Amino acid sequence: MNVAQAHLCARELHEARRYLAQAREADPTRYDLRAAALLARCGYDIESICRPLPPARPEPVAKAAVRHGRSVTSASLPYGDCADIDEYARFRAMPPISRAEVEGTDWDRIISDLLDD
Repeated sequence: MNVAQAHLCARELHEARRYLAQAREADPTRYDLRAAALLARCGYDIESICRPLPPARPEPVAKAAVRHGRSVTSASLPYGDCADIDEYARFRAMPPISRAEVEGTDWDRIISDLLDD
């Protein structure tokens, strides 16, 4: 949390998010107690920096997949489809997709690009 605070004070938001995500993973209870106050001291709102994790859901039955020649299950992917905590933190920090972005998307081009491979 202290390293995250230092990055926030230096306005290095990407690095701050990374360390906040690590703090949340290391001790969720302590994170919940300290994160909002730490961010407020640095002039940020917790919602603007990091969104809380969704409530825990029961895991679906694990289906095995093969990635790079090894078996992968949902249990072996702690960050979902993200490769590591950095990618997970970047993903969680992204704003929701707006209606304008959905309506402005050229779906035919996307499908064409996907089918080219």
